[in-house]
Amino acid sequence: MSSLLRTLITSKLVKVTVNDFTFGRKPYLFSAYLMPLNRYCTSAETVKNTNQTKENLQTKTNIRKNYKNKPYKQADLATSLEYLNSDVYRNTYRGKPVWFYYRRNYKGHFPPSSTRKNCVYLGKLISSNPCPICRDEYLVLHYQHTELLKQFLNPDTLQIFSTAKTGLCQHQHKILQMEVEKARDLGTIQMSSPFYLYDYNDYYDYLPTDQLNELLKINGRNMNISSTDLITLPPDIQDILKNYQSIPHAVEFYTHLPKVDIIPPKMVNRYQMEEKYKELLQRSHLISNEGSLLKCKRFIWTCVNEGHGCLNYIAPQTRLRVVDNSPWSSIAPSNITTSGKDNSGKKVTPSEQKTSRIVKDDKDVKHLLALGSKALTIKPAKCIRVYNKKDRGKIGDKVLVAVNGEMKKGWIVGCRLPSQDGWPRFESNNIVLVDDDGNPLGTRILVPIPARLRSLSGDITKILSIASSFV
Repeated sequence: MSSLLRTLITSKLVKVTVNDFTFGRKPYLFSAYLMPLNRYCTSAETVKNTNQTKENLQTKTNIRKNYKNKPYKQADLATSLEYLNSDVYRNTYRGKPVWFYYRRNYKGHFPPSSTRKNCVYLGKLISSNPCPICRDEYLVLHYQHTELLKQFLNPDTLQIFSTAKTGLCQHQHKILQMEVEKARDLGTIQMSSPFYLYDYNDYYDYLPTDQLNELLKINGRNMNISSTDLITLPPDIQDILKNYQSIPHAVEFYTHLPKVDIIPPKMVNRYQMEEKYKELLQRSHLISNEGSLLKCKRFIWTCVNEGHGCLNYIAPQTRLRVVDNSPWSSIAPSNITTSGKDNSGKKVTPSEQKTSRIVKDDKDVKHLLALGSKALTIKPAKCIRVYNKKDRGKIGDKVLVAVNGEMKKGWIVGCRLPSQDGWPRFESNNIVLVDDDGNPLGTRILVPIPARLRSLSGDITKILSIASSFV
């Protein structure tokens, strides 16, 4: 058995593996690898036939070409003209434009708005999917190559297609625009010309009117073209004349709509409000020391109980105190009046007479219960708005307030502000009511007012005459 195996090995019909010689074992026939017999039985012709069939299969399968890093050398114009008339061009593009079968590769669902700047860098293609002109080196954009240029023109408008449709890179698209303009200047490519209506009197003014009319009749045209003549034209031509901007007479058909200036509503700048609030927190140091905690507690207490915010200004919804002796006063004693005039001789409204009768007949319990307790009390004044840009009031500002269900105007004569710049500090926010003309509704101010009000000018000087004292 060993002699037979030795003869087979020497004749190269049996190949012994490496594992057969490990651990001192002898090679056996079952551990040998027999070479295929067809290698020694087939002839050279059959091997050539098999290789040819493999090559034919590879040529039949369409393998996508990779153009990246491929050298790019554009052909000359003569070669490009011959290539456009060859069978290779017809079989490749199948009678369609050169950009018809091109598809862009891009990341995501939506294509970019513009194509790449150039497909060639340093004589090599930088992309595996170059544009339709760069991928075929036999396509040359030239003003004499009209058949290739016409493939990039819209047959209806004779305008150049956009890069979103053709897929050309920006470099080739600029070359296309330049070559198309050259061809249009030479007249080798048709271009769209605007339609004009001419007045032939400007061109044949040297002729007499009789000869000019005869000349225009021969040509089938009228001498003066007006809007009434345009109405007689077919409706399709009328639409073209109305919509085409280059026609001089088209201005007659345009109606300009009046411009309406819409003033947008003033919106609150939330960002500015937040920034101002941050600055306010930094100034007051609400979290820095123990005194700031007291200020914070005072701020919360005044918001809940007094009905207004911090004491740095008078804002809308702030409760005010009317300090004159008008019927809406917060501190004046109630006037018991039954006639149509009060003690000062001024007329009293029916609502004031009603309240005075209630005070007079306060012993009648049934009458009081019928009217309710609200009739006896006058509601405290509340600020509606402040007449300035910031809508924040201090001493000397005019405000619009709501008093007992009515809107009145008044001047701020006292404020719960810390004394600064010489203005005194009061324990309440005091106002004096005035009418629309600026005249005070009362005859006397019952509390002291700041003396610095004399330095102000305007309608506020009218209330100084009824002041009792100054501080």
